[in-house]
Amino acid sequence: MTPKNPIIDLVIRYVLSLIALAGVLGLSQELLYTYLLPDIILFNPIWKYYVLLVILSLITFGLVLFVHYIAQNYTGFAFIASIVFKMFVTLWFLFPLIKGDFSNKTPDVLNFFLPFFTFLVLEVLFSIRLLQSKPSV
Repeated sequence: MTPKNPIIDLVIRYVLSLIALAGVLGLSQELLYTYLLPDIILFNPIWKYYVLLVILSLITFGLVLFVHYIAQNYTGFAFIASIVFKMFVTLWFLFPLIKGDFSNKTPDVLNFFLPFFTFLVLEVLFSIRLLQSKPSV
């Protein structure tokens, strides 16, 4: 019988949690704007925000895992660097909205940053669990 690897279990739980959270939040926001707020016109569709944020979250957590595997002492630095990278990509993605002549930018900004910070909390929780895991031999 092979021993369980806690890192693999953590990665599986992270991916499943991220997908479930994205599905629930994305569907909730989509239903909100379809049925309760149909008059609000969005600059980008909601699904674009979620696709970008899920991909960024997987990349940043993958980077943290890679650094944890290579040099465990630098896992925290990798987490901080990945969040800074995520913020720059976020600014690049939102730049057309910020510079555009769109009348009401508030719904789009809220639609982006609600999942951004929710996914960030999820990344923080799982990164803390990763840091608390026992070193692999």
